[in-house]
Amino acid sequence: MINRISKPNITNKNLNLLAILAAVIETESVTEAAKKLRMSQPNLSRALRLLREEFDDPLFVRTSRGFAATKRAQELYIPLQEMMRNLEKVYSKTEFDIRTAKGSFTVATTDYIEFLLAPALTKIMEEEAPGISLNFRPSQGNLQKGALEKGEYDLTVLVVREEIPQSFIKQELFLDPYVCAVRKNHPLLTSKLTIPKFTQYNHVLINPQGALWTTTDDNLQKLKMKRHLTLRTPNALSAIAAISKSDLVLTATRRFVEATQEFFPIEIFKGPFEIEPIRIAQIWHERSHSDPLHTWIRQKIKSVL
Repeated sequence: MINRISKPNITNKNLNLLAILAAVIETESVTEAAKKLRMSQPNLSRALRLLREEFDDPLFVRTSRGFAATKRAQELYIPLQEMMRNLEKVYSKTEFDIRTAKGSFTVATTDYIEFLLAPALTKIMEEEAPGISLNFRPSQGNLQKGALEKGEYDLTVLVVREEIPQSFIKQELFLDPYVCAVRKNHPLLTSKLTIPKFTQYNHVLINPQGALWTTTDDNLQKLKMKRHLTLRTPNALSAIAAISKSDLVLTATRRFVEATQEFFPIEIFKGPFEIEPIRIAQIWHERSHSDPLHTWIRQKIKSVL
Protein backbone atom coordinates (compact mmCIF):
# COMPACT_ATOMS: atom_id res chain seq x y z
CA MET A 1 0.00 0.00 0.00
CA ILE A 2 1.28 3.49 -0.91
CA ASN A 3 1.38 5.97 1.97
CA ARG A 4 -0.22 9.29 1.09
CA ILE A 5 2.05 12.32 1.07
CA SER A 6 0.95 15.05 3.44
CA LYS A 7 0.22 18.32 1.66
CA PRO A 8 1.83 21.35 3.34
CA ASN A 9 0.45 24.76 2.44
CA ILE A 10 3.01 25.65 -0.26
CA THR A 11 0.70 26.40 -3.17
CA ASN A 12 1.43 30.12 -2.90
CA LYS A 13 5.19 29.72 -2.32
CA ASN A 14 7.93 30.30 -4.88
CA LEU A 15 10.14 27.25 -4.42
CA ASN A 16 12.74 28.67 -6.82
CA LEU A 17 13.67 31.12 -4.08
CA LEU A 18 14.94 28.24 -1.96
CA ALA A 19 17.51 27.30 -4.60
CA ILE A 20 18.70 30.90 -4.57
CA LEU A 21 18.97 30.84 -0.77
CA ALA A 22 21.06 27.65 -0.91
CA ALA A 23 23.36 29.09 -3.59
CA VAL A 24 24.11 32.28 -1.61
CA ILE A 25 24.77 30.26 1.56
CA GLU A 26 27.20 27.99 -0.31
CA THR A 27 29.08 30.71 -2.21
CA GLU A 28 28.88 33.46 0.45
CA SER A 29 28.64 35.85 -2.51
CA VAL A 30 25.80 37.41 -4.45
CA THR A 31 28.03 37.66 -7.53
CA GLU A 32 29.12 34.00 -7.43
CA ALA A 33 25.59 32.79 -6.65
CA ALA A 34 24.25 34.73 -9.64
CA LYS A 35 26.87 33.10 -11.90
CA LYS A 36 26.08 29.65 -10.52
CA LEU A 37 22.34 30.14 -11.13
CA ARG A 38 22.86 31.96 -14.46
CA MET A 39 20.81 34.95 -13.42
CA SER A 40 21.53 38.67 -13.13
CA GLN A 41 22.66 40.20 -9.85
CA PRO A 42 19.68 42.62 -9.71
CA ASN A 43 17.25 39.69 -10.07
CA LEU A 44 19.11 37.75 -7.38
CA SER A 45 19.04 40.77 -5.05
CA ARG A 46 15.26 41.07 -5.56
CA ALA A 47 14.94 37.38 -4.72
CA LEU A 48 16.89 37.92 -1.48
CA ARG A 49 14.50 40.70 -0.49
CA LEU A 50 11.57 38.34 -0.98
CA LEU A 51 13.32 35.64 1.08
CA ARG A 52 13.95 38.08 3.94
CA GLU A 53 10.28 39.03 3.94
CA GLU A 54 9.20 35.40 3.79
CA PHE A 55 11.35 34.27 6.73
CA ASP A 56 11.31 37.61 8.62
CA ASP A 57 15.07 37.48 8.98
CA PRO A 58 17.99 39.30 7.30
CA LEU A 59 19.38 35.82 6.38
CA PHE A 60 22.81 37.32 5.46
CA VAL A 61 25.14 39.95 6.89
CA ARG A 62 28.08 41.56 5.14
CA THR A 63 31.60 40.51 6.12
CA SER A 64 35.05 41.25 4.77
CA ARG A 65 34.79 38.12 2.62
CA GLY A 66 31.26 38.72 1.34
CA PHE A 67 28.04 37.48 2.92
CA ALA A 68 27.70 35.29 6.01
CA ALA A 69 24.54 33.35 6.78
CA THR A 70 22.61 34.26 9.90
CA LYS A 71 21.70 31.59 12.42
CA ARG A 72 18.23 31.34 10.87
CA ALA A 73 19.71 30.85 7.39
CA GLN A 74 22.03 28.15 8.73
CA GLU A 75 19.03 26.37 10.28
CA LEU A 76 17.19 26.53 6.95
CA TYR A 77 20.19 25.17 5.04
CA ILE A 78 20.06 21.71 6.67
CA PRO A 79 16.58 20.76 5.36
CA LEU A 80 17.35 22.66 2.13
CA GLN A 81 20.28 20.33 1.40
CA GLU A 82 18.08 17.26 1.85
CA MET A 83 15.34 18.80 -0.28
CA MET A 84 17.77 19.59 -3.12
CA ARG A 85 19.21 16.04 -3.03
CA ASN A 86 15.71 14.55 -3.18
CA LEU A 87 14.73 16.83 -6.06
CA GLU A 88 17.81 15.68 -7.98
CA LYS A 89 16.65 12.07 -7.51
CA VAL A 90 13.15 12.97 -8.68
CA TYR A 91 14.36 14.63 -11.88
CA SER A 92 17.36 12.47 -12.68
CA LYS A 93 16.80 9.69 -15.21
CA THR A 94 18.63 6.53 -14.20
CA GLU A 95 19.60 4.08 -16.92
CA PHE A 96 18.10 0.62 -16.45
CA ASP A 97 20.65 -2.20 -16.50
CA ILE A 98 19.12 -5.66 -16.19
CA ARG A 99 22.53 -7.13 -15.27
CA THR A 100 22.64 -5.12 -12.03
CA ALA A 101 18.91 -4.68 -11.38
CA LYS A 102 17.49 -5.97 -8.09
CA GLY A 103 13.92 -6.99 -7.37
CA SER A 104 11.26 -9.64 -7.82
CA PHE A 105 8.59 -10.38 -10.42
CA THR A 106 5.41 -12.38 -9.84
CA VAL A 107 3.60 -14.27 -12.61
CA ALA A 108 0.19 -15.84 -12.07
CA THR A 109 -0.52 -18.77 -14.37
CA THR A 110 -1.52 -22.44 -14.55
CA ASP A 111 0.87 -25.29 -13.90
CA TYR A 112 0.66 -26.15 -17.61
CA ILE A 113 2.02 -22.73 -18.65
CA GLU A 114 4.51 -22.73 -15.79
CA PHE A 115 5.84 -26.10 -16.97
CA LEU A 116 6.45 -24.62 -20.44
CA LEU A 117 7.81 -21.31 -19.21
CA ALA A 118 9.88 -21.88 -16.08
CA PRO A 119 12.88 -23.88 -17.42
CA ALA A 120 13.78 -21.54 -20.28
CA LEU A 121 12.90 -18.29 -18.47
CA THR A 122 14.86 -19.10 -15.31
CA LYS A 123 17.90 -20.03 -17.41
CA ILE A 124 17.74 -16.65 -19.16
CA MET A 125 17.37 -14.85 -15.84
CA GLU A 126 20.30 -16.67 -14.26
CA GLU A 127 22.49 -15.58 -17.16
CA GLU A 128 21.17 -12.06 -17.82
CA ALA A 129 19.35 -10.91 -14.67
CA PRO A 130 20.99 -12.55 -11.64
CA GLY A 131 19.53 -10.02 -9.19
CA ILE A 132 15.88 -10.67 -10.11
CA SER A 133 13.73 -13.28 -8.34
CA LEU A 134 10.91 -14.89 -10.33
CA ASN A 135 7.80 -15.99 -8.42
CA PHE A 136 5.01 -18.13 -9.88
CA ARG A 137 1.54 -18.11 -8.33
CA PRO A 138 -1.48 -20.27 -9.24
CA SER A 139 -4.10 -18.43 -11.28
CA GLN A 140 -6.76 -21.17 -11.49
CA GLY A 141 -7.01 -20.09 -15.13
CA ASN A 142 -8.41 -16.66 -14.14
CA LEU A 143 -7.15 -13.14 -14.86
CA GLN A 144 -6.57 -12.36 -11.16
CA LYS A 145 -7.76 -8.82 -11.84
CA GLY A 146 -7.74 -7.65 -8.22
CA ALA A 147 -4.20 -8.87 -7.55
CA LEU A 148 -2.92 -7.17 -10.72
CA GLU A 149 -4.64 -3.90 -9.79
CA LYS A 150 -3.13 -3.97 -6.30
CA GLY A 151 0.34 -4.84 -7.60
CA GLU A 152 0.38 -8.20 -5.79
CA TYR A 153 0.96 -9.89 -9.17
CA ASP A 154 2.90 -8.32 -12.05
CA LEU A 155 1.58 -10.42 -14.91
CA THR A 156 -0.80 -13.23 -15.78
CA VAL A 157 -0.28 -15.78 -18.56
CA LEU A 158 -3.47 -17.62 -19.35
CA VAL A 159 -5.98 -18.91 -21.88
CA VAL A 160 -7.90 -15.95 -23.31
CA ARG A 161 -11.61 -16.68 -23.63
CA GLU A 162 -13.13 -13.19 -23.43
CA GLU A 163 -12.34 -9.50 -23.70
CA ILE A 164 -10.10 -8.13 -20.97
CA PRO A 165 -11.26 -5.23 -18.74
CA GLN A 166 -10.23 -1.63 -19.28
CA SER A 167 -6.85 -0.60 -17.82
CA PHE A 168 -5.33 -3.95 -18.83
CA ILE A 169 -3.09 -4.75 -21.80
CA LYS A 170 -2.96 -8.08 -23.63
CA GLN A 171 -0.32 -9.64 -25.84
CA GLU A 172 -1.12 -12.94 -27.53
CA LEU A 173 1.71 -15.46 -27.32
CA PHE A 174 0.65 -18.56 -29.27
CA LEU A 175 -2.18 -20.84 -30.39
CA ASP A 176 -2.22 -24.36 -28.99
CA PRO A 177 -4.28 -27.11 -30.68
CA TYR A 178 -5.76 -30.07 -28.84
CA VAL A 179 -4.47 -33.63 -29.11
CA CYS A 180 -5.07 -36.89 -27.27
CA ALA A 181 -2.46 -38.72 -25.22
CA VAL A 182 -2.10 -42.20 -23.75
CA ARG A 183 0.72 -44.33 -22.36
CA LYS A 184 3.09 -46.07 -24.72
CA ASN A 185 1.78 -49.40 -26.08
CA HIS A 186 -1.79 -48.44 -25.21
CA PRO A 187 -4.32 -50.76 -26.92
CA LEU A 188 -6.11 -47.70 -28.37
CA LEU A 189 -3.10 -47.21 -30.67
CA THR A 190 -3.21 -50.66 -32.27
CA SER A 191 -5.96 -49.92 -34.81
CA LYS A 192 -7.82 -47.04 -36.47
CA LEU A 193 -9.44 -44.70 -33.98
CA THR A 194 -13.23 -44.60 -33.92
CA ILE A 195 -15.54 -42.73 -31.59
CA PRO A 196 -16.87 -45.96 -30.00
CA LYS A 197 -13.26 -47.03 -29.33
CA PHE A 198 -12.52 -43.56 -27.93
CA THR A 199 -15.37 -43.82 -25.44
CA GLN A 200 -14.54 -47.44 -24.55
CA TYR A 201 -11.67 -46.25 -22.34
CA ASN A 202 -11.87 -44.05 -19.26
CA HIS A 203 -10.64 -40.48 -19.45
CA VAL A 204 -8.86 -37.72 -17.52
CA LEU A 205 -9.97 -34.07 -17.48
CA ILE A 206 -7.65 -31.17 -16.61
CA ASN A 207 -9.92 -28.54 -15.06
CA PRO A 208 -8.10 -25.60 -13.40
CA GLN A 209 -11.40 -23.73 -13.10
CA GLY A 210 -13.34 -26.75 -11.82
CA ALA A 211 -15.14 -27.53 -15.09
CA LEU A 212 -17.06 -30.81 -15.21
CA TRP A 213 -17.75 -30.70 -18.94
CA THR A 214 -15.72 -29.84 -22.06
CA THR A 215 -16.08 -29.44 -25.83
CA THR A 216 -15.30 -33.15 -26.20
CA ASP A 217 -18.31 -34.01 -24.03
CA ASP A 218 -20.48 -31.60 -26.04
CA ASN A 219 -19.46 -33.35 -29.26
CA LEU A 220 -20.18 -36.78 -27.79
CA GLN A 221 -23.55 -35.63 -26.49
CA LYS A 222 -24.56 -34.56 -30.02
CA LEU A 223 -23.92 -38.16 -31.08
CA LYS A 224 -25.89 -39.42 -28.06
CA MET A 225 -22.67 -40.83 -26.63
CA LYS A 226 -20.61 -40.05 -23.56
CA ARG A 227 -17.31 -40.90 -21.94
CA HIS A 228 -16.51 -41.78 -18.35
CA LEU A 229 -14.20 -39.38 -16.54
CA THR A 230 -12.25 -41.38 -13.98
CA LEU A 231 -10.16 -38.38 -12.92
CA ARG A 232 -10.75 -34.64 -12.84
CA THR A 233 -7.78 -32.59 -11.67
CA PRO A 234 -6.65 -28.94 -11.83
CA ASN A 235 -3.05 -30.17 -12.05
CA ALA A 236 -1.90 -30.88 -15.60
CA LEU A 237 1.16 -32.86 -14.53
CA SER A 238 -0.97 -35.12 -12.34
CA ALA A 239 -3.06 -35.91 -15.41
CA ILE A 240 0.05 -36.82 -17.42
CA ALA A 241 1.40 -38.98 -14.59
CA ALA A 242 -1.96 -40.76 -14.33
CA ILE A 243 -2.18 -41.70 -18.02
CA SER A 244 1.45 -42.86 -18.07
CA LYS A 245 0.59 -45.55 -15.47
CA SER A 246 -2.87 -46.61 -16.69
CA ASP A 247 -5.16 -47.01 -19.70
CA LEU A 248 -6.73 -43.59 -19.16
CA VAL A 249 -7.04 -41.20 -22.12
CA LEU A 250 -6.23 -37.48 -21.93
CA THR A 251 -7.33 -34.69 -24.25
CA ALA A 252 -5.02 -31.68 -23.77
CA THR A 253 -3.03 -29.07 -25.66
CA ARG A 254 -0.17 -30.13 -27.92
CA ARG A 255 2.61 -27.85 -26.60
CA PHE A 256 2.14 -29.08 -23.06
CA VAL A 257 1.81 -32.77 -23.87
CA GLU A 258 4.84 -32.71 -26.19
CA ALA A 259 6.90 -31.02 -23.47
CA THR A 260 6.11 -33.84 -21.03
CA GLN A 261 7.21 -36.62 -23.40
CA GLU A 262 10.80 -36.07 -22.25
CA PHE A 263 9.77 -37.20 -18.77
CA PHE A 264 6.80 -39.56 -19.26
CA PRO A 265 6.35 -42.57 -21.58
CA ILE A 266 3.32 -41.30 -23.49
CA GLU A 267 2.12 -41.17 -27.11
CA ILE A 268 0.22 -38.40 -28.88
CA PHE A 269 -2.46 -38.87 -31.51
CA LYS A 270 -5.20 -36.87 -33.19
CA GLY A 271 -8.54 -37.07 -31.42
CA PRO A 272 -11.86 -37.96 -33.05
CA PHE A 273 -13.13 -34.35 -32.97
CA GLU A 274 -11.87 -31.04 -34.24
CA ILE A 275 -11.52 -28.71 -31.25
CA GLU A 276 -10.72 -25.02 -31.63
CA PRO A 277 -7.16 -24.24 -30.46
CA ILE A 278 -6.76 -22.18 -27.33
CA ARG A 279 -5.16 -18.72 -27.35
CA ILE A 280 -2.45 -18.08 -24.76
CA ALA A 281 -1.73 -14.45 -23.83
CA GLN A 282 0.12 -12.43 -21.23
CA ILE A 283 -1.88 -9.67 -19.57
CA TRP A 284 -0.76 -6.80 -17.33
CA HIS A 285 -2.08 -3.60 -15.81
CA GLU A 286 -1.43 -0.44 -17.80
CA ARG A 287 0.49 1.19 -14.95
CA SER A 288 3.28 -1.37 -15.48
CA HIS A 289 3.43 -0.94 -19.24
CA SER A 290 6.53 1.30 -19.35
CA ASP A 291 8.38 -0.18 -16.38
CA PRO A 292 11.79 -1.32 -17.72
CA LEU A 293 11.93 -4.59 -15.73
CA HIS A 294 8.35 -5.42 -16.65
CA THR A 295 9.08 -4.72 -20.32
CA TRP A 296 12.21 -6.87 -20.28
CA ILE A 297 10.46 -9.89 -18.73
CA ARG A 298 7.47 -9.60 -21.10
CA GLN A 299 9.85 -9.65 -24.04
CA LYS A 300 11.62 -12.73 -22.67
CA ILE A 301 8.32 -14.56 -22.08
CA LYS A 302 7.32 -13.81 -25.65
CA SER A 303 10.62 -15.18 -26.96
CA VAL A 304 10.35 -18.34 -24.84
CA LEU A 305 6.76 -19.18 -25.70
